[in-house]
Amino acid sequence: MLSSLRVLSILAINFLLTQQDFAFTSTTRADTSTRPHPTTTDFAPTSTTRAGTSTRHHPTSTTPEWPSKRCQSCVRVLTEVVTALQNATTLIEEHVLKLVEAECGKKHYLAEKACEYFDELVVHELFNAIKELEDHIDVERVCQRIHLCPHVKH
Repeated sequence: MLSSLRVLSILAINFLLTQQDFAFTSTTRADTSTRPHPTTTDFAPTSTTRAGTSTRHHPTSTTPEWPSKRCQSCVRVLTEVVTALQNATTLIEEHVLKLVEAECGKKHYLAEKACEYFDELVVHELFNAIKELEDHIDVERVCQRIHLCPHVKH
């Protein structure tokens, strides 16, 4: 699940940052083998010079807001992703319950108790466990793991 969040967050943050006149720089496969995790400069904003060539602005003391904006965007996007996951989980649970009820409606009385048990305990407990996991997703920590927020030492 974290892998999906990582991919979604990188794509969404890339979109958000390009909308704010920031762009991610691309790396080749050779670059990723020697440097598996992005560095701050991989996400540096770019600009165009008079000659039309692109230059990369490295975060400096004159641009202190850059890491903050990047981190805030990541947290905002991942919060939306988690909300979407929670909404999807609720819809899936409702669908599964309807399927169980429809299937159980076809059976005779002896299977009725088994269906009630499955409906009330198995399905509900499964989705309660999923919802509990979703509730404990720390979006800021995920953003730190994908190097879009600074690591804070506790």
